[in-house]
Amino acid sequence: MPWFQELHRVKRVDMQNSTHMPMFEEPKRYFNVLIAFLCRDGNARHQRPTSREHHEKTKITKAAKGHPGG
Repeated sequence: MPWFQELHRVKRVDMQNSTHMPMFEEPKRYFNVLIAFLCRDGNARHQRPTSREHHEKTKITKAAKGHPGG
């Protein structure tokens, strides 16, 4: 029996297309799984911003600093 089966609230994820470094071999899937894990149980305030949210925040920050096109 694998050791993780004795732990509570554990989920095993197999990265089918990776050998030893899934963060480099399957970065999109790896970080999606990692973010989902970190944001579980209603910790929505820690969710990664969408592209649009990130763009808007960058735009606001540039404008506040006086950058043109902000």
